[in-house]
This record gives sequence, structure tokens and C-alpha cells, in this order.
Amino acid sequence: MTDKDNKVIGNLATFRDNTPNGAFVNTDQQIADYEAIVLANDVMANNILPGGRALQSDPGLLVTPGEPVCHFGVITAESCGTVEAVNNGWFTMGHGAVSQQGDSGGPVYITSPAGSARIVGIFNSVWGNLPAAVSWQSTTQQVREDVGVGGPSI
Repeated sequence: MTDKDNKVIGNLATFRDNTPNGAFVNTDQQIADYEAIVLANDVMANNILPGGRALQSDPGLLVTPGEPVCHFGVITAESCGTVEAVNNGWFTMGHGAVSQQGDSGGPVYITSPAGSARIVGIFNSVWGNLPAAVSWQSTTQQVREDVGVGGPSI
């Protein structure tokens, strides 16, 4: 894997992607869409969002319909709205959450008054007219299964 300047940043460790083609997805369908990479030795991981918030992981955290949520995409930057519906390991967003092609893979998170953000999903696509994300809980479980790791969550 390379960055925008073609510098190697890491290697693919595992991935899943069963995102359906088209805009129709059954609400009981489980969606998996992630890539996990092993970073190159000279690449440092960073959990700071472009606005300065620290992005924290809590794989047990789930969203509920109506809950405020934000998404950061490379194309659209940060947009915030609310969770529209929660389905089988994925959810849709509306009321201000926007996305364009190229935003896939961006974090979806809830914020706290203290300024931190907790990841709740990975942006996937727009289904119908609603931005959609795969839940962080579902993704971390899938990664653990794929790499054969039990025990604590990622």
C-alpha cells in the first residue's frame, strides 16, 4: 500500500468486502467492508482527526437511531447528522451526514463535550439516498476472526 506520493506505508494483512452492487440492501443482510494493514516500520499511526479530536476505540459501543454521529471523509471532510436506522452490523445516517465517492473507509464517530471522539463505524457507501457505515463492533469482530486472534478487542 502506498500514500498519495507513492511511498510504501504498509502491507495488506486481511480484508473483507461483500458490499452489494447497486443501492438496494436488505436490512437483515450483514455487510463486511474493511482492510487491515501492517504499517511499514517508518510509518507512525495517528489517532488525531483533522479537527484535532483524538479518535478512541470502544468496540462494545453501539449506536441507536436518532443518536448524533459524525463522519470524516477525504472528499467531504467532516459532516454530522443522526443515525437513521441500525441493521445487521451496519447503520445508515441522515439529517446532515453527507458523503461523496472517495469517502469510503473514513471513520464514523460520536463526540463528547470533552472534545474526544469514539469510533462507531467505518463509512461504506450511500444506499438509496442515505450514507451507510459498517459498525465498528462488527468490523473488529471480523478482523479478530480473520487473523485468528481471540481475547481483547482491537
